[in-house]
Amino acid sequence: MRRHLFMLTLLVSYTFSCLAQSITPSLDSLVNVYAQKKGFNGSVLVAQKGKILLEKGYGYKNVAQKTKVDANSLFQYGSITKQFTSALIMYLQEKRKLNINDKLSKYFPELPFADSVTIYNLLTHTSGIFNYTNNGDFMKTEAVKTASREKIFALFNNRPLEFAPGSQFSYSNSGYSLLGYIIEKASGVPYEKLMRQVILEPLGLKTAGFDYAHNTSPDRTIGYNFIRDDKFEPAGIVDSTVAYSAGSLYGSVKDLYAWHQSLQKHALLSPASWQKIYTPFQSKYALGWGMDSAYGKLVAQHGGGIFGYTSMIRRFPDDDVVVIVLSNNSSQHTGDIANNLSAIVFNQPVAWPKEHKFVQVPVEKLKAYEGEYEIGPNFMLKISLVNGILQAEPTGQPKTELQPESEDTFYIAEADAELVFEKDASGKVTGAKLFQGKRINPIKKIK
Repeated sequence: MRRHLFMLTLLVSYTFSCLAQSITPSLDSLVNVYAQKKGFNGSVLVAQKGKILLEKGYGYKNVAQKTKVDANSLFQYGSITKQFTSALIMYLQEKRKLNINDKLSKYFPELPFADSVTIYNLLTHTSGIFNYTNNGDFMKTEAVKTASREKIFALFNNRPLEFAPGSQFSYSNSGYSLLGYIIEKASGVPYEKLMRQVILEPLGLKTAGFDYAHNTSPDRTIGYNFIRDDKFEPAGIVDSTVAYSAGSLYGSVKDLYAWHQSLQKHALLSPASWQKIYTPFQSKYALGWGMDSAYGKLVAQHGGGIFGYTSMIRRFPDDDVVVIVLSNNSSQHTGDIANNLSAIVFNQPVAWPKEHKFVQVPVEKLKAYEGEYEIGPNFMLKISLVNGILQAEPTGQPKTELQPESEDTFYIAEADAELVFEKDASGKVTGAKLFQGKRINPIKKIK
């Protein structure tokens, strides 16, 4: 009986190994297509039940020096940081240092809305606090500089709440920065130091850390606003005191894989705390994780975006599958790549990226599109013509090239979107429509 059981174990192991080998070329082919057709530049890891199916770099760490990305390359994670911050909050709750139902006034009574907002509201983006990264002037001129807590507070403390706390979802980096300050007050230890002591070092995230601007590792990548053919533009580095507990963590795909493996073992926290972390409140958002389903399976995921970098971690906890995609060229394709890689793992249909063909448009016609366009409240799009190239600059974000597919239709590679300009009967440009995925956003020209 024991010999039969041993043989069965060998057979299962051999079968899984063969399956893993059979899909690895498909996984690699998909990312290569995104690299060739969509300009993806970065590092990818896909694993299932403890077996790595794909672990590879695509493109360059440093374009000028032509140094290649690999699985050890370091990237800024951006908002993937939030799931680490939420875990640290729950750790402190278990240590009775705080309670997620505490009001903000317990820690920062000087904030005018402090009696209305709880830690749970901050964790779930339901506080109604203005998102400081929507302040375009600050992000354009101050984000790369060191910022004190008082300076960050000044970006939102005099603004009224956008809605009653708990009643709506509105993504707010301000809320997650406040969580970092609360962690420091409740524990008496600096946020970054406590994160290293409690999570990064014990769970084996060996190369993860903070303060990317001063990182001198040979594995460090340079973040780019764009990389296109022989053209590239390095991005500024958001200071860790600005991104802080909302987005300052950096690391490799290997570090995030170590994080996934620890989560699969329910390390650090009790099962009840992990259950709370994965329980969504509004808009399918839980505590630092977006919760969803795909192919009838539970998905826990989160993306990140910070100057020069985008990221995505997509986990199927019940199946022990993880897909990690990190990019250092502001690519908006990380989510699509992660979705399609997971589709391959589960033998589901894959949406291969289409190729775009571009045309030449006379400069005098491009000039007509210059101006300011309103996408939404406090969110503008500035269109300008620079050296014969039409560029778009969203509020608080770097400029990106608009590549002409026709006289009035332009492709935005970094967002995988199309911008179609509209004119009135006299030929005057009045606005545009932004097509991104299944969404269509009308945009009004105001200047």
